[in-house]
Amino acid sequence: MQRAYWSADFVEAHLAVAMLRANEVDAHVFDRNMVRQDWFQTLAFGGYRVMVADADVERAKALLEVLPRRPTGAR
Repeated sequence: MQRAYWSADFVEAHLAVAMLRANEVDAHVFDRNMVRQDWFQTLAFGGYRVMVADADVERAKALLEVLPRRPTGAR
């Protein structure tokens, strides 16, 4: 599995996963519960990482280019 996307925002990460799944890409928010335990350390944990299978990384990144970003997020 590889990271296709990351965000400092819980909802944004889950929207990305929903979009990928709607396009038949199996995606998961990695360590979502660990990051939510202490939101002050979101960036220290690496944020909310959207993980996909190795074979789907390029397709996932292309699909996520159209996802609107909040100012706090980063690609």
